[in-house]
Order: sequence, then C-alpha cells, then structure tokens
Amino acid sequence: SFKVNNKDGWLSSSVKRYSSLEVAKEAINDHEIEKFCKYILHRRSSYEDSQHHIRWDPADNIPYVISSSYKYECQHGKDRNKFYNKKRQIGNYLSGKKTYKSIKESIKKDCPAFITIREVIKFPLFKPINASLRQRRESSKMLRHALLNEDDIEKILVCYVKFPDDSDHKGHALGEVVCKQWIQL
Repeated sequence: SFKVNNKDGWLSSSVKRYSSLEVAKEAINDHEIEKFCKYILHRRSSYEDSQHHIRWDPADNIPYVISSSYKYECQHGKDRNKFYNKKRQIGNYLSGKKTYKSIKESIKKDCPAFITIREVIKFPLFKPINASLRQRRESSKMLRHALLNEDDIEKILVCYVKFPDDSDHKGHALGEVVCKQWIQL
C-alpha cells in the first residue's frame, strides 16, 4: 500500500474536474458571477516533456503528468504596485509638480484567496495491475521511455480546478453581502 500526499489539498471537495481548459474557464466565470468576485491571472507555468514528474491519481490509479498550471488571485489580493504608487506620489509632491489626478484608494486588501487550474495528461494504458510500489515503478519506467521516444500513446486531457472556500476570502465582502450593499447605495 502507498501513502497519498495531500499537502497541497488536491483531494479536497473544492477541486472539480473538467474536460478542457475552456470548460474550466467557463466554470470560473460562473463562480465569479455567483460570488460577486473577480479573479485575475497571477501566474502561468508550462512544463516541458523532459521535466515531467509522473504522478498517480489515487482515485483510479492512472499515471498522469501536469502539462501546465494557472493561478488566479482574488481581485482584492496583494497590492503589487503599492511601493511604486507611493514613490510616484512622493516624487510629484517633492518636485513641486502640480497634479490634477485624484488619488483613489486601492481595492487591494491582501486577500489570500486564489483559484488554481492544473492541465493534466493521463495515460490509461500504463495503469498498473495493482497499486504496489513495484508495479508503479515499472509502469513509470515504461511511460517515461514511451514519452522520450515520442511514441503514439493514448492520452486523456483533463483540467482540475481548485476553488477557494468562502472562508479563504479576507478583508472584503463576498456574495449576497456585496449584492445587498450595492442595492442600499
């Protein structure tokens, strides 16, 4: 038997499976509409064939590799231009320039919530007979050899999306609360 590593939380109930990246992005858009909160692309990572780490899906014991990943952060996330904006404001004041720009408070509230997408390629032909470590190593070697030789292998493309819980959002209103605030204005 083997241990399942769930340190990054990819086995939780907030992870959904989609058939393509387009369908996953539609689901994110629906999530944004439901929660009244926008997510902004923070980082995109693509992995070359030589860098693939073969992983195992604990649900169906099929080997897979991560081909790319995306991280979208909450629009109220970390203010990455805070230092530059303060420096510009101080520079204009010290130089004596007359500016007519009104200084608007940032919507950034250091919210730690984010959405992660993993594009995964599964290889069902290399599923081991049983879940033993030895069988996995043998299947992994055969798969790596097939990937290096660029053999024609059956692949299944899947996208996993990890959505944040409502409790992950900090420093701003969310969902129906935002709607009620807008109605009162």
